[in-house]
Amino acid sequence: MYKSWFVLLAWICVIYIYVCPYNKVEESFNIQAVHDLIFYSWSDLEAFDHLEFPGVVPRSFIGPLILWAQTILVSQFHIPKPYLQYYVRCMLGFGNLLALYLYVSGIAKHFGNNTAIWMLIITACQFHYLFYISRTLPNSFALVLCQLAFSGWIYGNSVLLVISTLFCVLVFRGELVLLLGVLILYTLVTKQMELRNVLKWSFVGGIIAITSTILIDSYFWDRWVWPEGEVLWYNTVLNKSSQWGTSPFLWYFYSALPRMILIALPLSILSCYYDIRCIKLLFPALLFIFLFSFLPHKELRFIIYTVPLFNAAAGRAVDYIQNIKETTGLIMRITCIGSLLISFVISICFLYVSKHNYPGGVAFSRLHDMGPGKGEVRVHISVEAAQTGVNRFGELHDNWVYSKAEDSEEDTDFMKQFSWIITTEDKFVKYRNMTHTLEEKIDGYDGIYWNRRTPFILPKIIFNTKLVIAKRIPHI
Repeated sequence: MYKSWFVLLAWICVIYIYVCPYNKVEESFNIQAVHDLIFYSWSDLEAFDHLEFPGVVPRSFIGPLILWAQTILVSQFHIPKPYLQYYVRCMLGFGNLLALYLYVSGIAKHFGNNTAIWMLIITACQFHYLFYISRTLPNSFALVLCQLAFSGWIYGNSVLLVISTLFCVLVFRGELVLLLGVLILYTLVTKQMELRNVLKWSFVGGIIAITSTILIDSYFWDRWVWPEGEVLWYNTVLNKSSQWGTSPFLWYFYSALPRMILIALPLSILSCYYDIRCIKLLFPALLFIFLFSFLPHKELRFIIYTVPLFNAAAGRAVDYIQNIKETTGLIMRITCIGSLLISFVISICFLYVSKHNYPGGVAFSRLHDMGPGKGEVRVHISVEAAQTGVNRFGELHDNWVYSKAEDSEEDTDFMKQFSWIITTEDKFVKYRNMTHTLEEKIDGYDGIYWNRRTPFILPKIIFNTKLVIAKRIPHI
């Protein structure tokens, strides 16, 4: 019976993709790579975006190659690029849901169908998991393998657990050794797996994973490289990730985790009282978050992998509460249902905010509606626009020339060559009405304002101008 609930999760995932189709800078490598694999010859690497804009650290092409393989058939029908991007993201989202299905099947086997059903209902009422599973982040690719590893752990399948762990750690996210490594140690200590089998499959999986990523990625990066190795060195050893901001040690516990799983947080804690087996689910998740908290740079997506563990425990708590006969049980059931409804409303609010968090993508789409489809058109895209939604799937006209040249907007003479400009308002002021005229302002999310004097009044969502679209003055 729990299987039918995956249809609901799939629909919610598709809705999130439709409402928020654009990407942030963290997702840009993978989505650009998928585009280039589809539309360019693999022997013409100079046409690929990643060599011109390599980013701070290299990323693996294995994830984009898997998504590309799923577009081989549909790309033959010359589907418009934006719809092809929808398809690519759907494939990633459905891949994560398929991995979740295998994990939930294990939960149903060990805790019962009702626990699995409540787990999926809780997941549907949350925002971040279903939002992130389709986003082309390294974390989202890693989440697929992470959930497969959870499945192997629940079922006692040493091959699935070890192989998934090694590919996840060596190819996509090295820090997940802190989470998945604990699962392997647990199975060894409890003698669910033999050390001999773990070592054997670790050797086989490790050789295949490291060889695959080095050979494939060295070709596309045009140099010998192990991408995730460089990422680990940069972020962990050199601690360079802190340049993008730092958060207090307990930030994951008091900020990210409550927002990410909402009502599942107190329910998962309560589950340990009702069913001691839930400690097995929560301990690896909490230990991972604690250990990862030592890294100063923190983002919610870094702990997204723990959601299935918390939700399974929360589902067990709700299942237990449904069977309490006393008046207390009725009160707790009403509280649970009410909390789930509140969680769903909060998720809708999160979706509304997220919709307005990609001004670059909105501006790029509006530009193609405004600009002429014929004749040569040159477009300049500022860094701010490129980081908030612009990618090659949005390039709709072959006769248009798109430029993301950095550090060039101070040069008025350089900017004269562009028919259209997408930039920030403060940069545009320097040459407004000299070379270009303002055509449209693009607003975006700018924060939430809480009136501390009246805490019972709903917060106000702030929107401000993030980008402008400017058109060149004729005969300049």
